[in-house]
Parts: sequence; C-alpha cells; structure tokens
Amino acid sequence: MSLPGPGRFPHVLAWGLVALAAAAGPLLAVGLPGSFASSGQDTGAALLWLHGMRAAIAQGEWWPRWLMEGNRTFGSPVFLFYPPGAYWIGSAVQAALGLDTAQALVAAALLFRLACCAFAYAWLRQEASPRAAMAGTALAALQTYDMLVNPLVRFAFAEMAGTAALFLALAAAGARRPGRWLPPAFAVVVMTHLPMAVLAGGVLPAWSAARHGLRRSAGTLLLCLLGAAMAGAYLLPALLLLPQINAAGWETGGLTTWSGHFLLEPARPPKAPVQFWLMNAGLLVMIATALLARPWRDRRLRGPALLFGALCLLMTRLSWPAWVLLPPLRAVQFPWRLMPFAVALWAVLLARRLDAPDGGGRLAPAAALAFAAAALWIPFSAVTARLPELARYDWTRLRIEAAGPRPLPSRNPPEYAPRAATRAGWRAEDAGTDALLAVRLAGAAVPGLVTERVPPDHLHVTGSLAAPASLLLPQLAFPGWAAAGTAAALATDPASGLLRLDLPAGAVDVTVVRIPTKEERIGWGVSATAIPLWLLLGWAVPRRRAAAGRNRDGEA
Repeated sequence: MSLPGPGRFPHVLAWGLVALAAAAGPLLAVGLPGSFASSGQDTGAALLWLHGMRAAIAQGEWWPRWLMEGNRTFGSPVFLFYPPGAYWIGSAVQAALGLDTAQALVAAALLFRLACCAFAYAWLRQEASPRAAMAGTALAALQTYDMLVNPLVRFAFAEMAGTAALFLALAAAGARRPGRWLPPAFAVVVMTHLPMAVLAGGVLPAWSAARHGLRRSAGTLLLCLLGAAMAGAYLLPALLLLPQINAAGWETGGLTTWSGHFLLEPARPPKAPVQFWLMNAGLLVMIATALLARPWRDRRLRGPALLFGALCLLMTRLSWPAWVLLPPLRAVQFPWRLMPFAVALWAVLLARRLDAPDGGGRLAPAAALAFAAAALWIPFSAVTARLPELARYDWTRLRIEAAGPRPLPSRNPPEYAPRAATRAGWRAEDAGTDALLAVRLAGAAVPGLVTERVPPDHLHVTGSLAAPASLLLPQLAFPGWAAAGTAAALATDPASGLLRLDLPAGAVDVTVVRIPTKEERIGWGVSATAIPLWLLLGWAVPRRRAAAGRNRDGEA
C-alpha cells in the first residue's frame, strides 16, 4: 500500500478529520437518543438486550440463548434468534470501562462507527489512491443513513455493527487470498446482523462479478456459504426454531414490512417522516453525484455503476415485483436496508472519479456539504424542544435526553415472543397483558411447594405433595426446557403459554433448566465441520501449493 505524497497528505488528513467527525460527532453530541417514533426507535430493545446479555455473562453464561429476566421476568428466547455479536462487544466495552448500560451502548456504537470507517478505507484502497479512498470513506460516513438515521433516528445498534462488518467483508472479498479472509468475515456479518447477511450474500457475489468477472463471483458465493456455515451455531437454530416465535409481530399492515417502506414516496405518521426525509435526501444526493461522475466512461466502473443503480431501484416501488417474488428479500423486512450497500458502491464511484485525470474534484465536497447540512436537524431538535409553540414538530425531531442511567422499558419487541403465549393472549409489547399470566399463576399455586429462580437459567421447585398436582412456573414455555430430579413431566399451559410441571405425590425436588435444543446441536455440528474446512481450504492447501511451487522453481 503506497503512502500519499507530500502534496496530497493535507487532503488525506482533511478528509480523515471529516470522516472522524461524521462517525463520532452525532453520537458524542446527543448520547443515547430518547425513544420515540422519530428518535431512538430501537433504543428500548438495545437497553433490554445489552442489560440481559451483560447480566448473563456476569453469571457465567457467555451466550444466553434464553434471558430469564426478559419479557418482564417471564423469559425471552431473543438470542436464539437475534445475532449476539454486537451485544458481546457491548458487554465487553461495558465491563472494560465500568459504564452503565446506556453509556455502554453509546461507547460501543462509537466503536462500530469508527471501525466502519477503518474497514471502508481498507476496502476503498483496493480501488483508489489514499486521497480518494479517504474521501470516499468520509462521504460514506457522512451519508444521511449512516450518520443520522441509524445512530439517532433508529439507534440500530446491531445494524451499525453490521455495517462495519459489511465493509470488512468487502475488503476480504477483494483481498489477494479471499479464501483465507472472506469466510470468517462473512461469518462476522451473520453473527452481527442477519438481514445484512442475507443481502450481503447476494451483493458480494454481484460486486465480484461486476468488478472481476463471473468466475470470481462464483468463488465469492461459495466462500459466503462457507462463512454462513461457520456461523451455523447461530444461524441454523434461528431458522429452524422460527415457527416457535410470534413472527406475525412483523406483519402490521405495512408499517413494519417491506410493502410500506419504499423510498421516494410520501411518509406520514405513525411512520416517522424525518426518517424518510433523510433517507430520500441521501438517496437523491447519491444518484445525482453518481450521474455527474459519469462512471460509464470508465470501462472498469460500468459494472459497479449498474449494480449501484440496481440497488437504488430496489429501494423504490418500481422493484415491487422483485420483493413479491423473492423470499430472501422479504426476509430483509425493509427495502431501505440496502442503503449501506448502495453507499459502499457510490463511495467507490466517487473515489475513482477523484483519481481520474480531470479530477472531478467538486463532486465530493458538494456531496459532503449536502450531507453536513442535513446534520442541522440535531440543533433544530435541541432548539424546538424548548419551544412549546413548536410542539407540532414532535414527529420530526430528535429527543435529546439528560445524561445518566436509563430505566429499562416495559415494552418488549413483539416478534421474539414465544408463540404459545401470544396465542393465549399475552403480548410482549403490552405490559397490561401480564395480568393474564399473574392470574393464572395465582390460581394454579400449589400449597407446600416453593419455586426459586436460580440465574442464569434454572428454576428449583421443592416441597411435598399429598396428591399429584400440576404447578405453573413463572417462565414462558419454549423448546429447550427440561426437568431433572423428582419424576416430573413438563408441558405447556395452553391458557397462558407458561411452563407447567406435572408432579406425583411425595417429596418434590425438581430443577427445571435450559438445555441445548436439537436445532442448536445441529448448528454446533455444522460450525464444527465448517471451521476446519475453512482452515484446510484457506490456509493448509494454499501453503502446500506455494511450497510445491517453490520446489519446482528450485529444481528449475
């Protein structure tokens, strides 16, 4: 990798400072955004899940597939379905720096944003000079989706980590030995953010085809599949156990599904208009500057430019048939989740334009100024929050909260609720429905028995019975629960979705504990097979071939 010459070093430094300001500035200025439709939409879930992950790790459970204190103490299978990667890093940051949960979320999010810049620069250096690569990195960091929507409007904690992992995978795909680096990089994407991994499984081979040809594209696809298999310990249980959760929580009349989230359309409450204004503005700036860059004049950029155009098209209603016909796209949930991929390709197009003989030097600063102007939304929100006469803007402004610990919300994401409980009428997002479970527990109490919680994932029942009885336990039923001790049978109470323990007469000493499900064991087996295969194909075989080549050269 060549270093920038003396005349270009100031430009590299200036763009580097812009990238740093865009990556860190909004989060440093705001902290953890308050939760509302136009602000910190996922802040509550991030608080709940990092708190649960950190507590489980402190109790010796490094991968808590079941959070006993989740869903307002009735238990949650969230980390069976939600990738744990971002929350492992958040827990490590919290432990290392001694932060509360809110502070740890912000610190980890800053780490993800800075890592994203580092990996973006590493990837862009494969395509452009140091000055142009740093400019492309700054533009990617400034783009409204990455700078404002994900960190502030949504506080999409795992998606910020997934965006960093995406650039890592792009750099790995373009490396001299992609077989060595791409599978683990793709596994990181899977373990960080599953919708991004689904999209990356298509975009990475398409990028390889556009840049290097079909043969390289086929190899990239196979390496992505190997990376997905390496993450099988997470991926397979998440897919195979999907029928056990309330996936209907994703279907809310287009509000949280792909059909209601195309760009370049009007957006009205209850969807946050500011989110779509920022995304639409960012998309239009990218399209305009990409057209002005005229990438079709460079034969090597025609393929990437077509791919960029296709990604932009997929975020608009013109691509509706593709979303209807292709199940992987529907699994992504929101068309605008393609934005980080489009941003990456756009950054390449502008970086290459900066390296062209005529320079195109005005495009990058113009785009940077347009994106920087969008950041005025932050001071606008701070000012209007103090003016009651501007309360009508509540659906469009950021909520800036006072520094300090945040209480854990009572509302839990509905899509990760066990299906048996939702069929009984309980709702993860509605604390009022807990009364249903409380009434059932009180009505089914058995005199002479005591139930004790033993974190991270045990229930201990002791006492004695004069006759057989059934006891309801204060945890939601879900695959993976097992009873050990006094002869007892576990079942699901259909009226509540709680665990039911059927006990014989006599002394009772039963431990109810989480054990790996069949699906988890299958996943671990796939990972245990894929990782040695990667080591063999990515490291042992190339070394043997290199040694054989040196021997032939020596004999010659």
